[in-house]
Amino acid sequence: ITFDEAGSPYKVYGDYIQTILKSNPAVDDCAVVKKKDSARSFIPVAFVVIKPECSKSDKDSIMQSCIGKLDKCSIPTEWYFLDSLPLTIAGKVDYQALEEMAENRIEG
Repeated sequence: ITFDEAGSPYKVYGDYIQTILKSNPAVDDCAVVKKKDSARSFIPVAFVVIKPECSKSDKDSIMQSCIGKLDKCSIPTEWYFLDSLPLTIAGKVDYQALEEMAENRIEG
């Protein structure tokens, strides 16, 4: 659960955001995690791996496609494009590592 500026609670589902992202043909893989925010309790942060043949314009189209398909509160506030997602020993996406990466990134 997170909160909007007026303090009203709403739910944001990372799995749903990931489904929307993966529907874009330029996305090879993705993960969405939460990050603490001063204005709201958490914000969604997207980590995206684009296909090798894609370009900067594809990154922009990925972000824009979310605007039309997701509620305002579900649109990732921060975007990071990686070569690959970190994996656990079992070969699954390491969401804990991604949350740590999101928390340690300095906005600029």
